[in-house]
Amino acid sequence: MAIIMTFQQRPKPIYPPYGIDFPQGATGRFCNGRTTTDILGAYLQVLSVNYASAASGIRKETGQKLGERISMDGQLQHHQITVSRINEIIRDKNVATECLSKCLYSVGMGTNDYINNYFRPQFYPSSRLYTPEQHAIALNQELPQQLTTLYDYGARKVTTLFGITPIGCAPAILAAAGTNGSSSSSSSCVDRVNNAVQLFNTGLRFRVRNAPWCPASPITALCIPSRNPRGSGSE
Repeated sequence: MAIIMTFQQRPKPIYPPYGIDFPQGATGRFCNGRTTTDILGAYLQVLSVNYASAASGIRKETGQKLGERISMDGQLQHHQITVSRINEIIRDKNVATECLSKCLYSVGMGTNDYINNYFRPQFYPSSRLYTPEQHAIALNQELPQQLTTLYDYGARKVTTLFGITPIGCAPAILAAAGTNGSSSSSSSCVDRVNNAVQLFNTGLRFRVRNAPWCPASPITALCIPSRNPRGSGSE
């Protein structure tokens, strides 16, 4: 089941080189081919619902200068609609809850909170309000609250929680820095950007390590049935 909502969005990568590894070419996603979630879904042979929205972030204002987009909070609201539809179809709340508890969830947010927020001082005040350390802390405080909302909606298996890749090497950051990969330094990446996102990743890693986790199968990477969660955190 999928819910399709139409918005007039500006950030639409429907031209090369986006999608160059797809047989049909550009698909409207900011990638060259399949993502990790695509590959995992195909491997497990499961159907999926995707709430991703171009330029969106953990913070509501992220990406607003690029047009309409659906923030993490908005995506959670869409998931709540999906949950309501599932309850309507099954007509048994206990069975619906059991179904949701078996679903696999993949969450990857934060990149745009840097590319289309913190490192766009001409559009957003965040870099004037927060140091890189404070910005990372703020994001790592807000994201767990959103994950708690996801839990409240029935999610029990967040199989992947992505950090942020070295976006200081991304074309958008290089263009903004005026290097475009032609820096005279030993690295063509923008170190201050990579250092900033590493602060976020470190904070996220700390929170994950202190959250409860389940013993997993080395074959499927899924939780072993009927095994209690471990870890220093609590549900």
